[in-house]
Amino acid sequence: RTFVSSANFENLCGQSHALIVGPRGSGKTTLLKMLQGPALRAWKHADADRIRESVRFTGIYIPTDVNWDRQVKSLGLGRVTPEIQERLAMSAFTTHVLRSFAQSLDEAIELPESATDRKSYSEVAAKISTEWKLKQTAKSFQSLRYGLRSRLNDLHRIAGQLQFLDDADARSLVASTDWLHQNFLDLS
Repeated sequence: RTFVSSANFENLCGQSHALIVGPRGSGKTTLLKMLQGPALRAWKHADADRIRESVRFTGIYIPTDVNWDRQVKSLGLGRVTPEIQERLAMSAFTTHVLRSFAQSLDEAIELPESATDRKSYSEVAAKISTEWKLKQTAKSFQSLRYGLRSRLNDLHRIAGQLQFLDDADARSLVASTDWLHQNFLDLS
């Protein structure tokens, strides 16, 4: 609510590519978080309305930090082959990216009032859940988020199981779990 914009922030709000570089604590994360719908709507500033109108995209913030990176890299570390450990790490990263995307959709798109529009909304969520290989068909963007949270739990359960399997059985389990092979860069 007390964010003070700068020319740099206004440049980010435009329709161009940007690279943000700076030392720790310089405000890079705050700048990017301000591009999300909830932050823009809550912002109280003389320039807020003008800048909100210039934003023609939905900002998706994917929180990562040193601890998150260590957690992802530790999945199966030392207990499985490097190839399987890399697969687990990519699956965790992809799932976190998809959760952030689903959260942004949930915040940006309100549940329609008409029955016809609600049906279309549910169909879109269902199609996404199929593409993302979720266990259950989602009926809303919020249920996509719940499905992805469940996937993270499944991922940690599988990583724990793998430590008790020999290499052949571990490879078989990983090969038979289709969502472990998703890469968010391939889901566009």
